[in-house]
Amino acid sequence: MRWIWWAVLAVALLAGCAEQRPRLVVAPDRLELAPGEEETLNARLDGLTGEVVWHAEHGTIVGEGLTVTYRAPDYPVEDVVTVTSQDDPRLQAVARVIVSAGGELGPRLEVIGDQALVFTRVGEQRRFRVRVFDAAGKPLADATPTFASADPEAFSISEGENGEAVVTALNDDVQSVELVATWQGHEARATAVFARLQPDAVRLDAAWIRDAVWQDGYWSSVVLERTPETEALQPGDVFYSGDAAAVWGRVDAVELGDDTLTLIASPARLEEIFSELDYRAETPPLQLRASWRDGRLQAEAAGEVRSSHLERCPGLEAAPAGGEELSARAAVTLRVSQGSLQQGELRLFIDDSFSSAAELRHEGDEAACSLGGWRARAGRLSILLGRLEITLDSSLGVFASGPGAAIELPETGLRTRARAVLAYQNGVWQPRASAEQQAAPPAAAPRVSADDGGELEAGLEQRLGVELRLLLPGQDAYLGRVSYLSQLPWRLELPVATPGEAAYQGSRWELERRLTVEDGQTRTSEETVARSPRVWLETNSDPGRGTDLGSLASEAAVRFSFGSRPRQTGVAEVWVAGGACEEVEGCFDGELRKLGEAELPGGEVVWRPGKADRGVWVAYARLREDDLSQRYPYRAEPRVFVITGPDLSELPLDLTLRGRPGGPALGVLSYLNRPLFGVNLQGERVQLTSPLQVWIPANGISAEPASLTVPAGRRGYQQVSLECPKTARGQESSLHLYSNDPEMAEVILPVRVSCDAEPPQPLLVARPAAGVAPLAAELSLGVAGAGEKNWCRLDFGDGGEPLEWPAGECPRRLKVRHLYEAPGSYTAVFLIGDELGERALARAAVDVK
Repeated sequence: MRWIWWAVLAVALLAGCAEQRPRLVVAPDRLELAPGEEETLNARLDGLTGEVVWHAEHGTIVGEGLTVTYRAPDYPVEDVVTVTSQDDPRLQAVARVIVSAGGELGPRLEVIGDQALVFTRVGEQRRFRVRVFDAAGKPLADATPTFASADPEAFSISEGENGEAVVTALNDDVQSVELVATWQGHEARATAVFARLQPDAVRLDAAWIRDAVWQDGYWSSVVLERTPETEALQPGDVFYSGDAAAVWGRVDAVELGDDTLTLIASPARLEEIFSELDYRAETPPLQLRASWRDGRLQAEAAGEVRSSHLERCPGLEAAPAGGEELSARAAVTLRVSQGSLQQGELRLFIDDSFSSAAELRHEGDEAACSLGGWRARAGRLSILLGRLEITLDSSLGVFASGPGAAIELPETGLRTRARAVLAYQNGVWQPRASAEQQAAPPAAAPRVSADDGGELEAGLEQRLGVELRLLLPGQDAYLGRVSYLSQLPWRLELPVATPGEAAYQGSRWELERRLTVEDGQTRTSEETVARSPRVWLETNSDPGRGTDLGSLASEAAVRFSFGSRPRQTGVAEVWVAGGACEEVEGCFDGELRKLGEAELPGGEVVWRPGKADRGVWVAYARLREDDLSQRYPYRAEPRVFVITGPDLSELPLDLTLRGRPGGPALGVLSYLNRPLFGVNLQGERVQLTSPLQVWIPANGISAEPASLTVPAGRRGYQQVSLECPKTARGQESSLHLYSNDPEMAEVILPVRVSCDAEPPQPLLVARPAAGVAPLAAELSLGVAGAGEKNWCRLDFGDGGEPLEWPAGECPRRLKVRHLYEAPGSYTAVFLIGDELGERALARAAVDVK
C-alpha cells in the first residue's frame, strides 16, 4: 500500500506547482434592502489585474472601479447585480438583492424621461412617458394608463401607445400645468412648462449625450454626438438637457473629435438659461403610519418605507409602545422675470403626530440607544435642470441617567409641524428649517422603583430627518439634510429618606419638551409640559398665638387641610415633630410621629392634643396619589404651629376659713399658672403656657374677685368668705372652682369654717400706680390685728421673688421699693396667713406702659 501514499504526495505537489486560475469575487453577494436604500459593493480580482464593469437590472450603480454604491429601486423587486472583468468577460460575479418594503405593495407608475416638459413655442410637442410595474417590480407591457391635463386650453394631451402621450403647447403664456397619468387608481405626475429662453441658451437632446463628468458641484465636461446642432455650439453659450439627462452649464471651449465633440464647461445658473419662467409643481402627499408591535416598529406607507428593529444597548432595557402618523408633501416654485431670479425654493411641509410610552430597566450611570425607526421616500420633484429626491427618516430613541431603576414612562403625545425650505440662490441650493411643536400632558406620572434615591432622568427622543439629493446620471449630489430632534426628558428626584423622617424631601418630577432644529445651524426651544403636583398644608392654628388649649372661644383642636394644583385625589398623611424642647437639635429632626390621614379631596386630619402636647411643632404632609407617590409620596412645605395651654398648679387640697361668730370667716385661695418653655426653629425661647382663667360661682361661699385671669408664671389669689353662725364654733362646706385648664375644668375643694378668731386686716398701696417702663414703684403695706401666729408675704405680681415674714414678724407699717422693668399690668398682693393657711389679702394695681 506504500505506493498509494507516494501517488497522493505526487498529485499534491503537482497541484501546488500548477498556476492558480483567475477569479472575480463580489462582497456582499446577498443583500436585503428597503426601496431607495444604498449599500456598498466591493469586487476583488484574484490572479488578474484590470477594470471591472457593473450592471444592475433594476437598481442604480453609482461610481466605478472595484468599489461602488448600489442604490435600490424605489419599489420592491428581486434584483441581480453583475460585475464583469473588462480584460476577461468570462469572469463574472453576481450579487442578489431582495428589495422589500414594510408598506402596502401594489402597482406603481414611473415617469420615463423628463418629469418637467419644457416648451418654448406654440405648437411644440413633447412626450409624456410612463411605465407601469406590478407589485414585484416587473413591467406590465399591456398596461394602458390614461392621461389628463389640468388645463387643456394651455396644454392638450393625446394618448398614444406603450404608456405614452403627446403633449402640445396651445398658447405662449409663461406658466406651468400639472399632467397626470393614471392606472388602476395609481398615478404618476409630470408638469408642462411654457418658458422663454435666454438668447444664448440651447436645449440639448438627451440622445446626443454620450458622457459627462461631474466635478465640484457642476458638469466640467460633456461629450456629445456630432450633429449640426451640437457643432453650432460656441463658447459663451449655455446649455441644458431637461431633468432626466440632467446636464447643464456654460460652454468655455469646444473640442472636436471624429464623431463626437467635448464641451469644456463651467457652472450656469437657472436665470442664465431662462429669461421668463413660472414653474410650480408638487409631490403627492406621503401618508405614513407606524406602530410598535412585538418590540419592533412597523411602518406602513405605499411600498416605500423600511422599518428597523429594536437595538440592544448596554445598561438599558426598553419595551416601547405607541405609534406615529405622518403626512408630508413638497412643492417647488421657480420664477424668472426678465432674466432675473424672482423666487427659487422648494418647500417641504410635514405634519407628524407621535405618541409613545416605554418600560425601562436602567442599570445606572448613563445609557442611550435607538429603539428603531423607518425611512421613506417623500417623492421626486423636478427642478428643471435635474430631479430632487426627498427622503424622510424617523427614529425613536431612549435615554436614562442616574441611579439604577425600573421605570414606566406613561404615554405622551407630541405633534410637530415642520417646514424645510431649500432655497435657490446664485446657482446653489441651501437648506433651512423651522418647526412648531405641541406636547400633550401625560395622563399620569411615571412609575419608578429604585434601590437608591437621587436625581434620575429618563425619556424618549424622536429624530425626524429630511435628506435632499440631486439625482444625476451615474452621480449622487448630496444637497443637504435638516433634522428635528424632539426630546421628552422626565426629570425625577427620588428621596433618600423615608416618609417618616423630617429629612424626607418627597418625589418630584418634571416633563420637558425640547426641540432642536438643525439645518447647518442649531436652534433649540424648550418648555415644561407637566410637573408633579404642588401640594400645600393648611392648619387652623393661629400663626401668632397658636392653638390655645384653654381657649373658651374655639375648639381645642388642630385641624389640617390640604390643597394641590392640579387638584388631586388620594390619601394625605400628617406627620409631626417637636414639643416642649430645650434645644433645637433633636427636636424637629429625626423620626416623625404620624397623626393621621385623610381622603382627598375635602378630607382633613384632626388632632386633639392634651397638656402634655404643649410645644412648638412642625407638621409635614405626605400625599399618596399615583403610582409614583404610593412609593415616594409628594411632600408639602412644612408648617410650624404652637400648642399652648394653662397649667393650674399648687392648688390646695382643702381650704380653711377663720372668723368670729356672726362675722365673716375669711380665707385665701392661691394657685400658680405654672410656666412651660420651649424653643422655635431659630432656637428662640417660646412661652407655652397661656393665661389661666378661674371663676368661682356664688353659692353660699363668695370669692373676690369671682373670676380671675392669671398670666403664665404668676400666682392667682382670690379672697374667699363665708358668714359665721352667731352660735356655732364652726362648720364644713365645699367650694366649686372652674378653670380653663383642660385637665382641671372643675375642682371641688372641701371647706372648713372656724369661727374662733377675728381675721387680720392687711393694707397695700402703690405709688405711683402707673408710669413708663422701667417704673420704680413704692409699695406701702401694713397690717392690723396680726398675732403671733400670723405670717406675711408680699408678691409683686411680676413673677419676681416675693418678700416673706415668718409668724409673729409681720410689719405694722413698711415701705418697699420695686422696679417693674417691662410694660404690663401687674397686681401686687400683700397676703396674711396663720397656722391654718392663707387668711386675708390686699391688692394694688400697677400699670406700666
